[in-house]
Amino acid sequence: MSGIIDNTTESLLRKLQGTAADPTKIGAEYIPMHGVVVTKKDGTRTAYAPSADTDTARGLALEAAFAAAVAGDTIDLSPGNYYVAKATSTISGIVAQFAVLNGMTIRLNGAYLWKQNTDTASCMFSCNATSGINDWSIIGPGTIEGSYIDTSNTTGARGSAAAEIAINVTASRRWRLDSVTIKNFAGTGLQANNATFVSDEYLTNALVYKISTGQVSNCNFDLSNVGVYIGTANEYNTFTNCTFNKNLTGVDLYAGNTKFIGCEAALNTNYALRIRNGGNDGHGCWIGGVMNHNLGFAVSVEASMDQGFTFAGSHFFADSGTTNKIQSLGGGLNFTGCIFDSPIYASATPTGINTIKDSFISGAYTVITDLSADERAKWKFQNNHTLTGVWASDDIRATYADDAAAGTGGVLQGELWQQTTTGAVFVKL
Repeated sequence: MSGIIDNTTESLLRKLQGTAADPTKIGAEYIPMHGVVVTKKDGTRTAYAPSADTDTARGLALEAAFAAAVAGDTIDLSPGNYYVAKATSTISGIVAQFAVLNGMTIRLNGAYLWKQNTDTASCMFSCNATSGINDWSIIGPGTIEGSYIDTSNTTGARGSAAAEIAINVTASRRWRLDSVTIKNFAGTGLQANNATFVSDEYLTNALVYKISTGQVSNCNFDLSNVGVYIGTANEYNTFTNCTFNKNLTGVDLYAGNTKFIGCEAALNTNYALRIRNGGNDGHGCWIGGVMNHNLGFAVSVEASMDQGFTFAGSHFFADSGTTNKIQSLGGGLNFTGCIFDSPIYASATPTGINTIKDSFISGAYTVITDLSADERAKWKFQNNHTLTGVWASDDIRATYADDAAAGTGGVLQGELWQQTTTGAVFVKL
């Protein structure tokens, strides 16, 4: 059993470096080095010490701490390895091990939480209730590792247990993940479940429907089936300085108004960023960062996703072994000020117009040879350049006899075209 220590004096609370010789004894010298401390809103603390210096004992101490914690508590883990073997329970319809409650803060402090590949697939953490679990935080540094641990597997093939999820979220607002590595989950690293769209984000009733205003920073979502899933109708979530590497899919995005700032998505097997139709989808952005050397698609957009998405100052690189294709079967994809060495691809004619402009084409892998005439007409390439001059595939390089011929060739009203005979540049009328 885990030792439990109650004390309210500030001098004792500050001395967490005591010995574990007798972790059940009250006193400043006996606050456990390896264990978990739960702090209440009034500042009182209870320490849950492991019965031994082992991963299993630390996991049991963590289990005891969560069993006692209530909404608004702060849970501090000491550094060390924690084997999470807790029996699962159904938390608001989600099979999970630990419930993250309203206003709860979990500080990992360098802890490493892990599961065995023989464990039953489940969520490790669930933030799930129809009334909303708001204002919660999981703060690192720390690591949460799933059961699919295979150091020889470097391609992102993670197994098939879709129920194995690191953090499962429903109906949350003002939530935060910071400096946490989540990896090797046979399902999903962070799953924001589908919601019901409410047009006014700030109505009180809207809070029970959406996952919104989340801040995810300095986190790694790697080596899982899906790194991050953001389901339909969730909005206004921001990922800053995060990685999505070596998953089958880095980010599976159905939601609108999602921002990625300075993020990296590389070496994912199928997709780095997959943008789907979620009703209120798209109109998000990927600012800066890189999408390099993904084996399949860097960006793939569904045909019915036509509300736009902006890429600005981002890098896209491929090579002979990683195709890193860019595809929009919908419309409104806009790349500005980017660097490309990835092909533009389409398996069918896009339903809307997509643009790449004011960008640098750095190498030989940025080609449009796959595009049919109809598919090519849905992509607008403007003011792009290489090291030696204008990119040959830019629209402005197309030449026509007159304005009518330019329209037949796919030039839209207000766009530029070049006359065959004079070389002069005109605006399509």
